[in-house]
Amino acid sequence: MEKKQLFLIDTNVFLHDHGSVRRFGKNDIGIPIQVIIELDNFKKGKEPINYCARDVLREIESLPSKQIYDGGASLGENLGKLRIIVGHPYHSEVKKIFPEQTMDHLILNAAYCLNHSKKVKESNTEVILVSKDVNLRLKAGALGLMAEDYQNDKVLDVPSLFGEIRKFEIEEEEITELYTKKHIEFKAREAFFQNEFMILNASKRTALSCFKNDVFTLIKDDLRPFGIKARNSEQSFALHALLDPKISLVTMTGKAGTGKTLLAIAAGLHLMKNNQYEQIYFTREAMGLSNKDIGFLPGGINDKLSPYMQGLQDNISLLKSIKGNKKIIEDYEKSGELKLEALTFIRGRSIPNTFFIIDEAQNLTHQEVKTILTRAGVGTKIILIGDVMQIDTPFIDLSSNGLSHVISSMRGQSVYSQINLVKGERSELAELAANLL
Repeated sequence: MEKKQLFLIDTNVFLHDHGSVRRFGKNDIGIPIQVIIELDNFKKGKEPINYCARDVLREIESLPSKQIYDGGASLGENLGKLRIIVGHPYHSEVKKIFPEQTMDHLILNAAYCLNHSKKVKESNTEVILVSKDVNLRLKAGALGLMAEDYQNDKVLDVPSLFGEIRKFEIEEEEITELYTKKHIEFKAREAFFQNEFMILNASKRTALSCFKNDVFTLIKDDLRPFGIKARNSEQSFALHALLDPKISLVTMTGKAGTGKTLLAIAAGLHLMKNNQYEQIYFTREAMGLSNKDIGFLPGGINDKLSPYMQGLQDNISLLKSIKGNKKIIEDYEKSGELKLEALTFIRGRSIPNTFFIIDEAQNLTHQEVKTILTRAGVGTKIILIGDVMQIDTPFIDLSSNGLSHVISSMRGQSVYSQINLVKGERSELAELAANLL
């Protein structure tokens, strides 16, 4: 008899991807009643995580209630059935290892009882617990249960998203023409992405360039937004993308000290000074999103946000120290044109004519980053900054975080550009620490 699979879904899977109910193909899925209870605890609120909980509960409610508690209700054509798992007393074998009946342990108990039930064995069904919680998966292994991570939100070939700038060989006459005309038509002999930055080599000559619509454009190292000069080729590419009005979405990745935040703020200030944007928003994921409450800090909203924004303030202080910048920046701060904004307040808004910088974007989920990007109004430019090697949020990793999803999905789009900064410029000590520790 062909072996069947029954996937038992943990709460965090639904909170991470509200569409996961229908992402298991023809396989049946089971939902322990404890998962329904946990979803109920998350249903109130205005965060993406609350939206996911409500959406999943509505999806389950739309199915015939009698069937979901008795054999399962069909999810549709070419899809399996959904059933809610109830009625399993705490098994003695589970109690031996996990005496405390927490929600996680009750979910494990449901999986254990189901896996050892006579009906499942007779039907040659394999019970697999699906959870984004590595601890729960390890605990499942202690009970001899099969457990795996949720795979449908994984980005494939992650290393290719964060590689170094490509170098490409061209003919001597081509690089001469590029320096003379500032751009050359070029039918690519290999695949390039729109707005891909690269270093062109010809004999002993090199050129910084950007590829778009079969044209290489020369990138000059002469940009000085608010007195900030690029110190390496990747920073030159980043400034070009940040200042290009035709590029409305930029992702900048790289380790600490590579200049991501400083370049973004300097570019935003330069563009606002030239009346290309009405305001600059700067935010980080750490406050307010995904039920990370900021309400226990004293003071008003600016006081609450201040501890999370010290990195911004450090960069602002550096920019103020450059001659001619201090009064302009202070005027922007007083008028509210340079604003600290909590991501928790963004849902449901439309943000036009804004230079919008999101720091620590590697800690966003796929759903959260989608929420941010869909808020962009007319004339808004969004910059996502992050280091995918420093993910602090539970249940997401290198291949499932929102920043990786953006890069994977947006590559090749005419309004998008990605730059991976490699060389640390903060100090020799910072560079050594980033590389050696």
